[in-house]
Amino acid sequence: MDSKSGHVQEYVNLFDKLKKETEFIEDLTEKLNSGNKAQKSQARQEFYSKFFKIKSMEELRSICEDYLKGIQFVMYYYFRGCPSWTWYYPYFMSPMLSDLILTLDIVLRENPDLDFTFELGEPFQPYEQLLFILPKASMDLMPKMFGDLITKPDSKIKHFFPDTYEFDPFDSIKEYAWIPDIEVIDKQLMDEEFKTLDLSALSEKEKFRN
Repeated sequence: MDSKSGHVQEYVNLFDKLKKETEFIEDLTEKLNSGNKAQKSQARQEFYSKFFKIKSMEELRSICEDYLKGIQFVMYYYFRGCPSWTWYYPYFMSPMLSDLILTLDIVLRENPDLDFTFELGEPFQPYEQLLFILPKASMDLMPKMFGDLITKPDSKIKHFFPDTYEFDPFDSIKEYAWIPDIEVIDKQLMDEEFKTLDLSALSEKEKFRN
């Protein structure tokens, strides 16, 4: 396949991906607006199955509680200071607003004085933070010992940095806004790998950056 044909195929694949996503969203919207209880229930199941990978709607409450906790996190962050250096919302999408309202109603009935708590933890060092957010192709921006953590044969974290992965174009035609289908990094495993590093081997310039 020559270069021109390769570019054509790339755009064909891109069009197919966007077309399928558009059809999914249109079908979802149609079911949700149908007024038919069974279709609305089916749409909710399809949405959460696709974007949250849940196998049972019984898992929905936990998802909504995590999102509500995220709202509390943001409020604390801006009005009290950072409530936790390690907490994160473990999904790439938000649940449906209707489900958030239902869950909040249930949670407040059970606990009217609800107040989510957070463990403060400690801030990440600059190199640690970069390793969490940089893609594999950008590891040359880091000191070599950090990049080696994801390439050595016995690495516990290399599966978090795949060479190729899919993107979900939910509600966007711009590739930079697509959601990467990758596993959320396990901080405990990262910490274990960080402990294997001899930071004294960093150059003075690298130490200053950290």
